[in-house]
Amino acid sequence: MLKAVLCDLDGTLIDSEIHYVRGTYTWMKEAGCDRKLADFYSLIGLTMAGTYDRLQEFMPGMERAEIIRRNEEYFNFINPLKYDKILYSDVREFFNYLNSRAIKIAICSMDSREEIASFIAQCHLEEDIYAYYSGQDCSQNKPDPEIWLKALSDLKLEKDEVIALEDSYNGILSAKRAGLYVYARKDIHGMSEQGAADYIFEDLKEVKEDLNE
Repeated sequence: MLKAVLCDLDGTLIDSEIHYVRGTYTWMKEAGCDRKLADFYSLIGLTMAGTYDRLQEFMPGMERAEIIRRNEEYFNFINPLKYDKILYSDVREFFNYLNSRAIKIAICSMDSREEIASFIAQCHLEEDIYAYYSGQDCSQNKPDPEIWLKALSDLKLEKDEVIALEDSYNGILSAKRAGLYVYARKDIHGMSEQGAADYIFEDLKEVKEDLNE
């Protein structure tokens, strides 16, 4: 019996990954980075610490503190993310369906706790989300399964009582390593390999119908 749905955030519930990838590429190119846009796809699924590690590889001549400053300035002031504008249109109906059946909803994202809390607040999902887990709660990044196993432990659930919603290669792999059945939102931007997912969907209505079978 399904008791919980564990959801990734970026690229799964919100169409944010292309915003971050193109935004980071934009400011770094203006700063003199010679990497191609495709190189920045490797940022998908990383924690912020992992992101800054990668950006240092791309710009070895720039101090880490300066990379952080410029990145925060760009996304906080120049081109901030508005979660309610990029929430996928099928999310609210799917959450209503889960809540009507007393199926818990938890977020398992490598984003910071502050970012996840901002998403929940901006999209007015406080009554929908039962719990959330961030990269700050884990010692390992996806594709390590730690974040999923932590959620299972905290929620006191078995692997066959939950499903995972993901989109990225690392996210899918981490959920599979945790022993979960994985539904992946189809990557319309072509940035992620999704072949390891159990089911690839374009609309959450497909997941709802599959769960009802």
